[in-house]
Amino acid sequence: MPVMSRDRLTTILGAYLTVCAAYQIGLHFWPGGAPPMVAPRFGVAYLLTAFLRAPDSSVSVVDLVLSVWQLAVAVSCFMNKPLLKAYIASEILFSLPTAFWIISLLLLGGGHVFGRADSFIPLTVLLFFSAVPLSLAIYSLRRRVLHHQHVPLATR
Repeated sequence: MPVMSRDRLTTILGAYLTVCAAYQIGLHFWPGGAPPMVAPRFGVAYLLTAFLRAPDSSVSVVDLVLSVWQLAVAVSCFMNKPLLKAYIASEILFSLPTAFWIISLLLLGGGHVFGRADSFIPLTVLLFFSAVPLSLAIYSLRRRVLHHQHVPLATR
């Protein structure tokens, strides 16, 4: 089996995920805790605290584990063995609570705590932290599948 050449798009995805993981790890060590508006996994933290009554320390550990997972996917991209399907599934799963929170904030308003205008910052964070790398991963996976289908049988 021939060694695949390094895919430039996968390398870009790995670098982007490294920056996103560094951002999330930096938020983890923010003195006094990160502001919820700039936390990319705010929806997951909200679900853990509101519905499961999880203490803040366990939410912090979950955030750290999610950032380590993202860093592992970035390393796999640099090694040219990306975990694209697992990353796509996990990114959709972990970004949905934040997306639902933003949509409810836009449609219903935030009551006395948040206003509709407050949705700009979390929407921007969701866009740069989830939508951009997710679309890069889907495009890269699609390119890999199409490339693999068009390779002659003798070289597989």
